[in-house]
Amino acid sequence: SAGSNRSKDHANAAPRARRMRVLGRARRRVRLWRAVLGCGLAGAALLIAATWVSLRDFPDELNSLAGTAVKSQVLARDGTPLSYTLENAWNTIDAVPLAAAPTLLQTAFIVAEDQHFYQHHGVDWPARGAALWLDVREGAAIRGASSITEQVVRMIHPRPRNIWSRWVEGFEAARLEALLSKTQILEFYLNQ
Repeated sequence: SAGSNRSKDHANAAPRARRMRVLGRARRRVRLWRAVLGCGLAGAALLIAATWVSLRDFPDELNSLAGTAVKSQVLARDGTPLSYTLENAWNTIDAVPLAAAPTLLQTAFIVAEDQHFYQHHGVDWPARGAALWLDVREGAAIRGASSITEQVVRMIHPRPRNIWSRWVEGFEAARLEALLSKTQILEFYLNQ
């Protein structure tokens, strides 16, 4: 009877050991997935925080960026003004309201620079994806996909041209479109 108990214990030990190995592997997989998920969430939180810190504010109106032009004069020896030049970072001297710009000119810029200008909210994601695919396929930067709004953002907030800047400019473009109308953005763009 003692021998038969040993054989039953031995017969039960093999399936139990197998179950323990399977259970151990499952626990390791769960720990691994928890670690991966935790790292992913920490990375996402870090990306969100870094993006938030990188965002800059916009003025309520783009016209307020104009500031005052500095007037430089060239004088003769006797002090008589010969000429003067207005220096400013922005075109404020011959700015034209959008309504005064020819419709054909507006259309030409939109078709050339941002065909979906009136359909997107700052970033043309399909165009950006197509440009990224082409650049990856060719192994070099072949095509850009900056919307008109992103180009205005780059004018207002110049940054080095890199992937991080493109990332932040996308969020700023969405914020600018929430703040200003398409008409105001296009007018500023065409005047610069």
